[in-house]
Amino acid sequence: MQVIIGTDTKLVVAAARPVPGATADAKAWRDSGLATACEGVTVLGDGAYINTGPVVPHRKRPGRALLPGEEEDNAEHRRVRVCVEHAVAHLHNLAMTA
Repeated sequence: MQVIIGTDTKLVVAAARPVPGATADAKAWRDSGLATACEGVTVLGDGAYINTGPVVPHRKRPGRALLPGEEEDNAEHRRVRVCVEHAVAHLHNLAMTA
């Protein structure tokens, strides 16, 4: 499920139709139309969204540590993304009780 959550309100501001579970997140994002709907807005994603537009965490390179400041960036990324994960879990719980 592709969902955009407002970090200030923690409300769903956009969502795309569900896709089969085997669909890669990056493909689901590209096909969803949400990228167009979110133009001009900073969107965070997890590592599955590399090279698709959303801001993703920094990754360690083979044999090298993260560059200065990258771990702090990742910590802030996680702090914001946890709100999204909680909202998605709440949506799943609502769907299961309906």
